[in-house]
Amino acid sequence: MQRFPIPNIYTQTFLWLDDRVQHHLAWRDDEYTQLVMLLLGKTRWRNSDKASLRLEITLSLLTGGRSSATVLKLAFVDDAKRTDTLIIRSHLTQADAETEKQNAKKLRVNTVDCFANLAEEEQFNLPNRYLVIYEDVAGNLVKEGETVAELSEALSRTLPSQSLDNITHFAKNFQEVIRQVTATYEEVNKKYDMVGGEQYYQQIRSQLPPDFVISQGVSVVEAISKDVVVQSQMPTESPQVISMTEFESQLAEEKYAAANWLQLQEQLWLEEKETVLTGDSQIAYLPFMAKEKNQTVRIWVGIAQDDVESIQPMLNINKGYQLTWLATERVTFTAQLENMGFDKQGCLSISAFQALTQKRYPHLQTDMRHNDLHCGNVLASGSSVKVIDVGDMERSLLAADIARLEVSIWFEVSKRLSQTLSKAKAETIIQNSYIGKAAASDSSQLVLLLSCILKSLREGFFEGVALKPQPFEIEAAYVTQILLYQRYCLLDGLKEIPPAFNVFACHWMNQAQRPLAELTPEYSEQRKASGPNPYLGLSAFQEEDAQRFFGREALTEKLWETFSNLLHPEPNRKPPPRLLPILGPSGSGKSSVARAGLVPALKHRLLPGLTGQRVEIITPTERPVENLARTLARIATQELSPVAKTLEFENLFKHHNDGLRRIVDALPDIDTAPLVILIDQFEETYTLCQEAKERTAFIDNLMVAVQDTTARLSVILTLRSDFLAETQRHEAFNQTIAEQSVIVPMMNKTELHRAISQPAEQAGCPLDAATVELLIKDTEEREGALPLLQFALLEIWEGMR
Repeated sequence: MQRFPIPNIYTQTFLWLDDRVQHHLAWRDDEYTQLVMLLLGKTRWRNSDKASLRLEITLSLLTGGRSSATVLKLAFVDDAKRTDTLIIRSHLTQADAETEKQNAKKLRVNTVDCFANLAEEEQFNLPNRYLVIYEDVAGNLVKEGETVAELSEALSRTLPSQSLDNITHFAKNFQEVIRQVTATYEEVNKKYDMVGGEQYYQQIRSQLPPDFVISQGVSVVEAISKDVVVQSQMPTESPQVISMTEFESQLAEEKYAAANWLQLQEQLWLEEKETVLTGDSQIAYLPFMAKEKNQTVRIWVGIAQDDVESIQPMLNINKGYQLTWLATERVTFTAQLENMGFDKQGCLSISAFQALTQKRYPHLQTDMRHNDLHCGNVLASGSSVKVIDVGDMERSLLAADIARLEVSIWFEVSKRLSQTLSKAKAETIIQNSYIGKAAASDSSQLVLLLSCILKSLREGFFEGVALKPQPFEIEAAYVTQILLYQRYCLLDGLKEIPPAFNVFACHWMNQAQRPLAELTPEYSEQRKASGPNPYLGLSAFQEEDAQRFFGREALTEKLWETFSNLLHPEPNRKPPPRLLPILGPSGSGKSSVARAGLVPALKHRLLPGLTGQRVEIITPTERPVENLARTLARIATQELSPVAKTLEFENLFKHHNDGLRRIVDALPDIDTAPLVILIDQFEETYTLCQEAKERTAFIDNLMVAVQDTTARLSVILTLRSDFLAETQRHEAFNQTIAEQSVIVPMMNKTELHRAISQPAEQAGCPLDAATVELLIKDTEEREGALPLLQFALLEIWEGMR
């Protein structure tokens, strides 16, 4: 601690400054005292005589979270032990600070009890310092002598010594705060979106751990210029060049190459969001990725933390790199976790997680969530609880905020109490909290406290959320957050994981990897008794599901006729762009009618003069140009993974707005079998693609191609209607949507009856009339209810004998 006198205040009043604050901020000394004087005006002593004011003032660092901002606690304490505390969040950029302030205003944090108040910013601005200040963090409920602490500190130090009544009172307040936070975010958005498991994986994969880690004995050079970027050790011999497939095979079989040095055949590319990843470890990591067939393999290459400043300027996300490394220095991330002390069942490789999202999570409900609700953002004082930091308000899984907070509780409390929160205690808490059976084997104060807090967290969330997540959605959220915290374990250089967090991780990883047959009692027998399930649940219908796609026959016919008229307009009429937009709100069935209705119709009802109709389906994801280029490259080369041709087409799109037209013109048999591209979930162009230039290149190429008079390419797209405003950035595209779109209406009663009853009748096990009528009544005139209807039908079928 360093001591600074405060100008114009009594000589016995000082600012005590935590050494770690100066390490993180590196402000001038006078800036700290200037901040204190500005914020004194937010305390109870603002009108006191400064010359006689005796205060103990401390500025300390809060470290319980994983925030990109530096979080500080400024506490004023007088002789009577009365305390006022403010939280200061110092951002790296003005944009980040403004985002947090705007989100706070959007959520009306100063009118909701669960949030700490946002201080009026004009009163404490410091030049070139991007600060967000929260006041009343103790809710004015703090008792004399009590201090404000992060939740993990309160759970580890203060609360275990409290009486059972005090713990119960705190848990009740905590539950109410979680309910209010959840309800507030629900109120702001009021809309749910459905995403597929693979789409969800694509959205979050940059936040996940890598596939492989190479910590030392590496040489990284720029592939073309051969400039050395990293060289922690000089190769002592010519390296053996191996492919990524060979590398993965060697690791899987636990074999080492005969050579001492290896060189990866594929080029590495830096991930776009961050070029260097750092934590509390002495090792930082360069997050590289390599393309293997259709998969992206992520490799973290370790460098010394002291070398970051010199290496970072040499890194470029647009350049390829060549990796050479010492053969013994390679390890899968899961092996790294096991070295820290995680049990094997508590580790999940990223490829396994991707497979899991594809197999188990066909559709997931998303909503606007806090998305960074961890221990560092929940402050406790006595029985009072307040939430700060609303800067990370993003669309995520419904259970993301509860999962994030609970995983952080286990992680932070396990670290603080590694000697007392044993494996046996953790197992008891899990049994009490999740399995629903009270475990009498351990009734210690700590076990009672954490069991009570975790139960309150879950109950508060379920009281506040409008649409209760399905169990598999909760499972997906917890697994994602555990993977994220395991990533932190590597970045922080943890040598040994706390045993309680290992128990927690094993519980949720086991849940996620259970055989599907175990998800419901007698699952296999039910399926055998009632045959294959004719309902898809939350999954969208695909082309192969056309035979069980009922209720949208009239809309499918309308879409086919509209598309046919675009290709064969009336005589003497200027040919319109061959673009058919299908619009509707989330959950209206746009993807299903396009994939299972229109696409089969186009293939089986050929338009005049054509010998065939090729239809390709893509989703934009975060790289729409690359996805489109890859699809066309496969057609042009008849190869599954045409890497070179994909790059060629991608460059053509980015540099020529007629690139798509030129590529399509050169495709084989294009005159007699023109190409139709269905771009499903076109809104991803705005939600996932972060590069405005790529978005513009994608849309410009589409518009030039569909306006070409040769009619060799036509485009169908599905777009959520709440993204219409985004299309106004591209005038021709927006105008075409306005003139040619077909809106997906709600299903009427007759259509709902067919959608509900026909699949079961076709399967030889019809639903009873009362069930059908009840489902129609619950679904009719409810926006976005079709996925939930299908999920209900899937569950009903599984329950039938």
